[in-house]
Amino acid sequence: MGGHEFHQMQDTSLVAHENMKKKIGLRQISVLKEINRQTVFFEGVTDWEVARGVGYLERNKVSPRRKELVEMKKIQSVGVRNCKITGRKAIIWKLTKFGEIEIEKFNKRT
Repeated sequence: MGGHEFHQMQDTSLVAHENMKKKIGLRQISVLKEINRQTVFFEGVTDWEVARGVGYLERNKVSPRRKELVEMKKIQSVGVRNCKITGRKAIIWKLTKFGEIEIEKFNKRT
């Protein structure tokens, strides 16, 4: 392994570490908790399913938070399936290890 690959791997680890340190907001944690709750029953959940689960009538209330959680490496896409709300194909989301850690931290605080 050359020096470039080492630095690239190190840079990636630093980015992951910085994302872990970012403060997570209450709306983000509610989306994270809902994804966690629903993935007990399903392999992943859609934005619409998360929105309905937290009491929103539109997915537009969830998708910005979901995007932020993806950028923070708390959730990741795990495939595509028909949404149980719309019946259309949609990306499904699941917690990453970082997301699971965030849920554990939140549960210890409450």
